[in-house]
Amino acid sequence: SYRTSIIDPEGEWFLNASIVDKYNNTGSYYKLLTITSPPSGSYYVVNILSPIKGIIKRGGAVKITAEVMLGNTSVSNANVSVKLPNGNHIDLKEISEGTYSQEYTIPLDAPLGVWNLEVLAEKEGLTGVSVVKVNIEPADIIINVLSPTRSTYSIGEDLSFKIKATYPNGDPVDLPSLNVALGSKNLTLQSIGNGIYSTTYSVSQGDKDLSVKVRITDQSNNTGAQEFTIRVSGVSPLYYFKTYAYIIWPIIALALAGIVFFATTILRKKSITNLVAKKKTLLTLKKKAQKSYYIDRSISKERYTELISKYDSEIKD
Repeated sequence: SYRTSIIDPEGEWFLNASIVDKYNNTGSYYKLLTITSPPSGSYYVVNILSPIKGIIKRGGAVKITAEVMLGNTSVSNANVSVKLPNGNHIDLKEISEGTYSQEYTIPLDAPLGVWNLEVLAEKEGLTGVSVVKVNIEPADIIINVLSPTRSTYSIGEDLSFKIKATYPNGDPVDLPSLNVALGSKNLTLQSIGNGIYSTTYSVSQGDKDLSVKVRITDQSNNTGAQEFTIRVSGVSPLYYFKTYAYIIWPIIALALAGIVFFATTILRKKSITNLVAKKKTLLTLKKKAQKSYYIDRSISKERYTELISKYDSEIKD
């Protein structure tokens, strides 16, 4: 069975039924039906206050508000819902007498194109319906360039690219990688998690001002784009280190070896000087202990033996 509604077109309907069995025998039936408007007061009039016909982007919130009337009287405590194109329903809440509303967020993977939002009202056997058409477009992906943080780089320097991509609701864009146009070159930025993508590019000879174009398209055709320019000025010392490494590094290695040898020699001489001075001090202390015992008789034999043993041990060391 099919139940007509007030949004169906009036006039003559051509009803056609046909059948084919497994032996290809056929049968058909047709009939003209006349559809007219129901008498006033036998249905609810649903006036959709929002959204108005227009464009809504994925990820955006749309407020659906409708007024339910029976003649000139507002209808309270009705069951009012919105039928989505996928067959799901959203219940509207009564916010004032006869006015019902609810907010709905368009999913990021929602079908694109024209949606017919049907607002259905029902109470005590009477019904009403109204439709508004909205056009669903892809969500805008928000691109945040975390690095590079400078606008000018020199030949030989490394450009660290780090880009964060999110949806309007703040959720990260989850892709394995994304491509970035760098002048006539293409860079592939790998995902490092939470919607962040990174790679490194070394500025080389021949690079002039680099036009960077970031364009992102996810699996559901949501898109985002951003462009900026990196100026190339001068040559970095890093360029010479990278280009002439086979010459520079051996020189650096020899220089370091010379510094180490020189420092070691100085430390060794200083250590020997300190040892000689310490030995001289110990010999002086030994003579002082001998004088205190043999001449001055100011220390006991046990104390003398203890001191001499200590000094001789340290001298030997």
